[in-house]
Amino acid sequence: MSKYPNTFSQATSLSVYELNYLLTKTTVDQIMETAVQTVAATAQLETAIATMRKNKIGVLPVMTGDQVVGIITNNDILDAFLNIAGYGQPGIVTRVVVHHDHVGVIFAIGKVLTEHDLSIQTLMVVNHQAEKVIELHVNSEQAADVNQVLTAAGFEVQPVSD
Repeated sequence: MSKYPNTFSQATSLSVYELNYLLTKTTVDQIMETAVQTVAATAQLETAIATMRKNKIGVLPVMTGDQVVGIITNNDILDAFLNIAGYGQPGIVTRVVVHHDHVGVIFAIGKVLTEHDLSIQTLMVVNHQAEKVIELHVNSEQAADVNQVLTAAGFEVQPVSD
């Protein structure tokens, strides 16, 4: 039996008028979700994402104690990702492939860029099987210059397309 008491199948013999009548008599409390998933306002973004994915939901109420203080949606998460990635900010994006991860790789990249008066605006590390890809948003308009500096220092640079 459906949790929606006034619902009907496409094979119904009801007329459009009867269907409209049933819809006008249906109240929110008859169809609302009562097993509501929530997330604490102080939780990490990853916790909210994992909860939403696990429960296959696109909106998650945000709580402080027992008080709803807002909601987070899929669009909020996409906006946060774009912000974290530095999308739309001046500069260029390049990727460095690290086949054998070791302590200090990010420090070494930063040191090379600093020596050439280049600054990392954002940085993300993505794990791919046996290698890591470090995506950098650098304060330069010249991708060739950044890539050349990194390549000359012995790093494997992966081209980025728009």
